[in-house]
Amino acid sequence: MSKEVRTLVRSWRVGIFTCTLTIVPNGRSGSVRGVTAWHPGLPPTLDEVEAEQYRRGRNAAISDLARDLGVTVAVIEV
Repeated sequence: MSKEVRTLVRSWRVGIFTCTLTIVPNGRSGSVRGVTAWHPGLPPTLDEVEAEQYRRGRNAAISDLARDLGVTVAVIEV
């Protein structure tokens, strides 16, 4: 990963909601942290279609951000 990490943001639609993943530099350590926000607010539940929209958007966002950061990322759901 490069020494200077900038804040990176990706958003995608989940039903009537927008989910935004922000990658933020975490001090001098060179690490980053991810923050997810929902607009207009956190949905109480997701139906099957929305859950699939969330997963597809999340995976695309993480893949895109990993490429921008020059890192390899794995997502494991249990």
